[in-house]
Amino acid sequence: MTDSDGSDLDFKEFKVQVVAWYKRASQNRFKRFLNGYRVDRWVTTTAMLLLFLWFFIVAKSYNFSLDYYKCEHGPGMAEFYPDGSQKEVYSQDYCKNPFYKPQNWKNVEYLPPGEYGAKPGPLFKTVYYSPFLIFGLAFGLNHISHNRRRKK
Repeated sequence: MTDSDGSDLDFKEFKVQVVAWYKRASQNRFKRFLNGYRVDRWVTTTAMLLLFLWFFIVAKSYNFSLDYYKCEHGPGMAEFYPDGSQKEVYSQDYCKNPFYKPQNWKNVEYLPPGEYGAKPGPLFKTVYYSPFLIFGLAFGLNHISHNRRRKK
């Protein structure tokens, strides 16, 4: 096939270059352990990138803002009158505010017990389990594709 400039587009040469690039890229593709078990670095790298992508999606869904804080302590202290009767229960268990900034509820250095900010939803709770799921699937795929027929 000839281009308008007169230069030839050689698909065979392109294929040779792609094959050469693939051979160079796959030279250190596998990590081999002493017992002969092989781990595909491309599979684990893909799993890591998927995990970072999932973390980014979760952070983006919360607008990169996680300002929830829950201050919980005991019921407080009770004051007693000299005759033995009890006054009311009040709490002295203030928490140090981790979001100490001016011009909003975060401006107070110590907060009374309670919940502050927007509570994270169920999507945020998947951040704890997603590494186990993604890497479990990656190592399962690696085992099935590269080590299933391995002799013990």
